[in-house]
Amino acid sequence: MAIITAIGAAVAYRQFKQAEDAVLKTQRAYVLLDEVSMRPQVNPLTNETLIGFKVRNYGPTAATHVTFTIFELKIAGEPQHPNAPLPISAIPPNEFISPTFTVLRMMFKPEAISAASRGEKELTFNLAFTYRDVFGITHRSESTGVYYGPAPAGFIIVSNEEHPTSASDQPRHENGQPHA
Repeated sequence: MAIITAIGAAVAYRQFKQAEDAVLKTQRAYVLLDEVSMRPQVNPLTNETLIGFKVRNYGPTAATHVTFTIFELKIAGEPQHPNAPLPISAIPPNEFISPTFTVLRMMFKPEAISAASRGEKELTFNLAFTYRDVFGITHRSESTGVYYGPAPAGFIIVSNEEHPTSASDQPRHENGQPHA
């Protein structure tokens, strides 16, 4: 009888852990870059162009402590200008935030902007940010993209991925193991 009870308890515990892992995967925030925009919506780029991003939470619960760790715009061969740090944010489910770079003339010389606009110099962006889901688990997303010049294309998102964060940042089960 004790063996049957132990087996039943083990099966029940395993089912509980599987259900818990399913909740952790399906009820969390999923935050990724959704869109790159230019304002005014003119192509080619001008000295007054603002480049903005729509970062969306696709998950059913809020993302908190959204912190940009990399927020850079580069023109190949040009000195890079640091951007002001962005405030820590929260993103409700199925909503977005829209961080924006300052006007291009504040970051690059007019000749470099013109060359990038014509496709003679590569204009790229790199974003990286961390956020916490409703379970307190930290996630990291990274995105890169390139400007493909005048035409309907504008910016193309080259990569848009979520990467694991350090296991030491993660909440743990009672047995000391990190959540999935």
